[in-house]
Amino acid sequence: MTTLSISSGVRRFPSWLRSPRLWTVLAGLALTVFLYSPVTTVMDTQLDSSNYGSYTYFAAHHFQYGPEVVPMSGPYGYVLYGSVYNGLLFWTRLIAQLLCAGAFATLILWFFHQCRDSGWRWLWLVLILILSPVIEDLPFEWMIFLSGILLLQRASKAPGTFCAILAASLLAFISLIKGTHLVLSVATLGLVFVNHAWLRNWRRAFLVTGSYAAAFLFFWVLAGQRPQNIPSFISGIRALTDGYNGAMALDEIPATFYHGIFAFISLATALAWGLWHQRKNETLFVVTLLFAGFTFVKWKHGFVRADGHIYIFHHYVAVAGVFWLLYAFTVSGRSASRPARMTAIAMMIIGLIAGLWVENAKTSILRLHWLVTTWSVDHLKTNVIQLLHPRRSKAELDRQLALQRNTYAMPLTKQDVGDHSIDLFGLQHGIIPLNEMNYRPRPMGGGAFNAYNAYLMGLNQTFLRNASLRPDYYLLRFETIDNRLATEDDGLTLLELLHRYEPLRIEQGHVLMKVVPDAPEAELRPLSHRTFKFGEFVPVPRVSNDELLVARFDVRLSLKGQIRSALYKAPLMFMTLQGRGIEEPESRRFIPSMTASPFLFSPVIENNGDLAYLYTKREGKQLTGFFIYCGESDCYAQDLGVEFFTMKRPTVPNGRDIEELLTFTRFPISNVLPEAIVPAQQQISLRGLLVQKLHAPAEITWKLEGTESEFIFDYGFIPEAYERGSSNGVVFIVELHPPEGPVEILFKKLLDPAKIAKDRGNQTARVPLPIVKPGSHLVLRTDPGENGDNAWDWSYVTRMQLKRGHFSAQQFPVFNRVPESIDAEHTSTLELEGKKIFLLHVPGSINFGLTGTERHLYLEFGFMPGAYTGEGHTDGADYVVELVHPNQPRQEIFRRTLRPLTVEGDRGRQSADIVLPAIKSGDKLVVRTGVVEGGNNSWGWTYLSRVTID
Repeated sequence: MTTLSISSGVRRFPSWLRSPRLWTVLAGLALTVFLYSPVTTVMDTQLDSSNYGSYTYFAAHHFQYGPEVVPMSGPYGYVLYGSVYNGLLFWTRLIAQLLCAGAFATLILWFFHQCRDSGWRWLWLVLILILSPVIEDLPFEWMIFLSGILLLQRASKAPGTFCAILAASLLAFISLIKGTHLVLSVATLGLVFVNHAWLRNWRRAFLVTGSYAAAFLFFWVLAGQRPQNIPSFISGIRALTDGYNGAMALDEIPATFYHGIFAFISLATALAWGLWHQRKNETLFVVTLLFAGFTFVKWKHGFVRADGHIYIFHHYVAVAGVFWLLYAFTVSGRSASRPARMTAIAMMIIGLIAGLWVENAKTSILRLHWLVTTWSVDHLKTNVIQLLHPRRSKAELDRQLALQRNTYAMPLTKQDVGDHSIDLFGLQHGIIPLNEMNYRPRPMGGGAFNAYNAYLMGLNQTFLRNASLRPDYYLLRFETIDNRLATEDDGLTLLELLHRYEPLRIEQGHVLMKVVPDAPEAELRPLSHRTFKFGEFVPVPRVSNDELLVARFDVRLSLKGQIRSALYKAPLMFMTLQGRGIEEPESRRFIPSMTASPFLFSPVIENNGDLAYLYTKREGKQLTGFFIYCGESDCYAQDLGVEFFTMKRPTVPNGRDIEELLTFTRFPISNVLPEAIVPAQQQISLRGLLVQKLHAPAEITWKLEGTESEFIFDYGFIPEAYERGSSNGVVFIVELHPPEGPVEILFKKLLDPAKIAKDRGNQTARVPLPIVKPGSHLVLRTDPGENGDNAWDWSYVTRMQLKRGHFSAQQFPVFNRVPESIDAEHTSTLELEGKKIFLLHVPGSINFGLTGTERHLYLEFGFMPGAYTGEGHTDGADYVVELVHPNQPRQEIFRRTLRPLTVEGDRGRQSADIVLPAIKSGDKLVVRTGVVEGGNNSWGWTYLSRVTID
C-alpha cells in the first residue's frame, strides 16, 4: 500500500515542475545572478581606479574613440570595469552586465549539455564559476572562446541561423569592450570563416562574418561613436597591443617562470594527446588551433607583466585542462580507447594541479580556500543585494562617492580652473573627475606611462599643438611606475607642457599649470650623434644654463630578441645615471620603444621640485653621463645609438612666485610650510591621497603671523593598523603656544578605529583660532592611546590649511558680525558659567565697519570673577562705545565704569541697550575697554559676552 501511495503521489506531481526546460531556465537565472559583476568600490585617485572610472566618464560624455581618446578599453569598457563607481551610468551598466552574464550563463549551459555523458562536466562547471569571475577579463574571454566553439560546430550540432547570428553579435559587442577582446574576437571570427570556407559552406561563412560586421557597426553607433572613426580606433588598439609587450614587462622569479612553463607544457601535451587520438576529426583540429591561440594569449597576458597577472594564466589553465578532456573525449563524438581516456584524465589532473599551484602549496591552498569559502559567498551575497535593491545600493554608493570627493577635494585648484578644461600628466587622473572639473584628456591619457611608442606619443603631441583642442590647464604630479627613467613617459607631451604652460600653484602634491597663449613651438636643435655598447660609459654634451638637453635612442632587437619577445617578452634594460644631486641614479628602467622619441634628459627630473627648478635660472640636477645594461644583451643589436638635441629652457613666468612653489614642493600637503616636524618628514601615498605619517608621539609646528583665523586638517589611521594590527587609538591635539602665557588646547580627539567603525577612514577637523599674537606657534600633535601604548599607532594627517587674512565668524561666537580689526594685548574665547565669552583685557578695542543701516547696539560685558575675588585686586575699567566718522573727531555714545572690587552692583554680567545716532556707510563703531582714572590695568580681566549690532 505504501508503495502504491508513493507512486501515485509522484504521478500527481505537476508535470511543469518536471520539465527539463524549466530547470534549465532556473539554472540559467541562478548562473546569471552569480556571474553578474556588481559595482563594488567607489573611485579614488589610485592608478587602476582612475583608469577604470575614466572608461565610464568617456562613455557618459560621448568621447570619440580613435581621434579623441585611445585607451585600452573600447566604448563599452565600462561594462567590464564599471565595478569602480564614479556616479555615472549605474543603470546602463547594470543592464548591460546582466545581459552579458546571461549570455555567459547560456554558453556555459550549452557546453554543459554537450558534455552530458561525462561526470567531469561538474568539475568544469565548479572551476569556471569559481576561477573565472574573480579575474575581470576571463569571463569575457571564455565567452569569446565558447562562442567560437559554438560557431565551429558541424552538421547536426551546428547552431541554427538565429543562434549563429546571436553568437556573432555577442562577439561584436565584446570586441568593443577591450582591445585584447577585439583581437581575440577577430581572430576567432577569422578561424570560423576559414573553417566554413574550407568546407565550402559559404552561406554560413558569410552569415557569421556579415552578422559580426553589422552588429559591430550597430553597437558602435549605439555607443555614440561616428563610423568614420573605426579605422583610427583599430589603429590605436594595434599600437597599444604592440607597445604593451615591451613597455609594461616585469620579470618574475625563476621558480614562478618554471612553474608557468610546466603549466603551459602540461596543457600543450594534453592538446597534442587529444588531437592525436581524434586526428580524423577535422573540427577538432580547428578547435585545437583556436584553443592553442587562446592558451598562448593567456600565457602572454600572465607572464609579460608578471605580477598578479600570473593568476590570469593559471586560472585559465585549471579550467582549460578539464575543458579539453571534455571536448576532445566527449563532445567531439568519436570514442577513444580506455587507455587513451585514462591517459587524458591523468594529463587533466596534472594540468589542474599546475593551474592551482601558483606559487607554493601553502599560498595556493590558502587562495583556493579563500575563493571557495569567502570570495564566492561574499560575491553572491553582494550580487543578490544589488540586484534586489539597486536603488538602495546606488544611494549607498553615492554616499561613499560624496565622502571620496571630500577626501580628495582640491578647492584652490578648482577655484582657479572653474569651468575650463583640464588634464593631468602623471598617474592619478581620477583627482579631476572627483573634483568635478572639466576633464579633457589628451588622446593617450590615463597615465603618462601608457604612451608606449612613437605612434601614441605623436597623437598626444599633435593634440597639444592644436590650440582648439588642448586643455586650458594641466595638473602635473611627477611620478612613474617600475622605477622608470620618468621623463621617458610620454616624453613629447612633457616637452610641449614645458613650453606651452606655466605653473600657478601646488595643492595635494599636484602642480597646477596654465596654458600660455601663443607660446612658440618647442624647437629641437641637433647637437651630436654617437654609437655605444652595453656597459660603456657615455658622456653627455654640456649645454648652457638657459637650455635643456634632449635625447633620442636607437635600440633594436636581434633575431634572438625578436623570437624571445614574440614567444615571451624581451629582456629588461636599465640605465645608471651619473651627475650632480641625482637622488636615485641606479637601475632606472629603460624602455627602447619610448626612448625612440625625443625626451628630456638633463636636468634630471625626479619630482615636482625638479620640475619647478626648470622655471628658474638654477642649474638643477645636471647629468654628466650614463651606462645602459641588460642581463641578456645578445637579445639586442650590440651597437646602440643615441642622438642629442638642445631646446630652449622654459621662460621664467612673470608675476609667478616660483620660490613659493619650490618651497611647497617639499611639503605639498599644507598651504603654510611647517617650522618643524618631529620625527622627520615621512610622506606616503595612501590609496592615492598624499599624507604625512604622524605616528604617535609626533608633532608638526607652524609659526604664526597673527592673521590666522582657522586651522583645517584631515586626519586618520593607515587601515593596516586596525585591519591587520591592534591599535588602541591615538589622540589628535591642536595647541596654541603664545609668546607668553600658558598653552591653550584648541582641539582634542581620540580616534580608535579598531573598536569604533566611524573612526575609520578620513576625518576632517575645522578648528577656529583665537586672536593670535605674531610669533605664536600652532602645534598639531599625536599622543599614544591607552596606557601610552603606541604599537600600531599608524596615524596620519593631510590637507592642512591655515586660513589667513580677514577674521572669521568662528573666532567671535558671541558677536553677530565679524570685526574689522582688534587692538589688544590679550584676547581669547573662554567659557564663563556655561556660556562663551570673549576676553578683552584692559586696554583693548574692537572696530566694526558699518553699512549705514544700523540703528541699535546691544552689549553684555563684565569682569572675570577672579579679578575681584580671592587674590584679585582690580582697579576697575571703563567700557566705552564710540562712533568714528571719516575725517571727523570721535563721537562717544556710551560710557560705563565698572569697579567690581568696591561696588557690588558692578559684579557679574552687565548689559547696555544703545540706540545709535544717524550714521553713514563707511563709519566705524568702536567698543573699547580703558583704564579708570587713577588706576592701572593689573587684573583688568574684562570681557564681552554679547555684541549685537542691528
